Amino acid sequence: RRSAAVRARRRRFRDGLEAVIEVLVASFKAGHGPVQALEEARGRSDGPVREALDRVLDSFHAGAPLREALQEFAREWPATEAVYLAACLETHLRTGGDVAALLVNLAGVLRDRRQLTGDLAARTGEARSTAALLGLLPPVLLGYILWVEPAQLGPLLTSPVGLVVSVCAAVSWGVGVVVVRRMVEAVAREVEGEG
Repeated sequence: RRSAAVRARRRRFRDGLEAVIEVLVASFKAGHGPVQALEEARGRSDGPVREALDRVLDSFHAGAPLREALQEFAREWPATEAVYLAACLETHLRTGGDVAALLVNLAGVLRDRRQLTGDLAARTGEARSTAALLGLLPPVLLGYILWVEPAQLGPLLTSPVGLVVSVCAAVSWGVGVVVVRRMVEAVAREVEGEG
């Protein structure tokens, strides 16, 4: 499992990357080349994005081709946004063309993706609440019946058939809680981009 600090760092990286894309677009529209655009973006960024751009540019200035530095960036930060940004810049390095338009499209895709992720996170929260409520309902109901009318549960706890039914019900309830919990956690991981 990822810690909250790792998730927060990844979130800061993604948020910062959107700002970097805006700076890159402005820089490319001003006629700057890829290295100059990346240096300008680095100068206007901070946190994990600044660290990542530092590594890209340090690697380039140490003699590595920019394409290799970008590929390393995409490997180091396997977030979808980083991979897409690296692919856009690599495509520009190979073929040329209007990289600013490509980056504008990428920024739109990332904005839409962030909005969808927010919607999914809200729905996942609803699912977690519902799962918790449904998971707690049987024990709460059992406790209430034991408190109000314990004689009602006597046959379930004393007769052989009642015990079999009680054990089957408890096992089914436990399996259901585990399955629902795993499903909700899987969706939450996808929403957070971990999956």
